[in-house]
Amino acid sequence: MIPTVRKDKLPRSLAYPTGAQAITDALQSAPKLDDIELWFTRNDYGDASVDGRYISISGRYRMINHGMSAAQYLVDSEFYGPTWDILVYATPREFNARIRDALRSHGFDLIREWFAEIRSDLWLSSSHRCTLWFCPEQNLLLPVKSDN
Repeated sequence: MIPTVRKDKLPRSLAYPTGAQAITDALQSAPKLDDIELWFTRNDYGDASVDGRYISISGRYRMINHGMSAAQYLVDSEFYGPTWDILVYATPREFNARIRDALRSHGFDLIREWFAEIRSDLWLSSSHRCTLWFCPEQNLLLPVKSDN
């Protein structure tokens, strides 16, 4: 089972669209499975949509460029990375069954493919993420890849 690092408590209006066991089962063939950690979190948008879409899940590679002033013990402890995680965002409860179905039909495949991509040393030198946004009108998850 992919270890869960954090799971925020939620108000009744929000719920997580999937759980740790479903993610672990879906990503069994992901090459970095042993390195991945799970975070269940409220998102920055609360229960609001952004352009009619709802953030649902992200695959994230985190590598912080710490510079020369970083404390050596933090560098040694890999505080700055690299880390691989999956962030599951709380979504409005009324969309959870639809998001769960979309994750099963194509969302988990998108995340698994993102984790499986071959990366260059340049890519690995900074943080990246692949976020799946749920579009209620089309009943699908749209991937958005970003550097952050």
